Amino acid sequence: MPSTYTIEPADAKFDAALIRRNGASLLITSLNCDHPDGHNRLAQLLVDILARPEVDALIAEALGEAVSA
Repeated sequence: MPSTYTIEPADAKFDAALIRRNGASLLITSLNCDHPDGHNRLAQLLVDILARPEVDALIAEALGEAVSA
């Protein structure tokens, strides 16, 4: 079953976007950027890549999760 990736976007209070995989924190964007839009664009690009089946399988393996063939 494919993983679910979600984004908690950056905003005026928190200057980073949080990427979650199956509800667990996975990545936080870190940019030299004063505006949340940059973090949110980066987070969306990362999710588009991470959600690819071959990449998600590598992440699952790195996290020690059982990978179905």
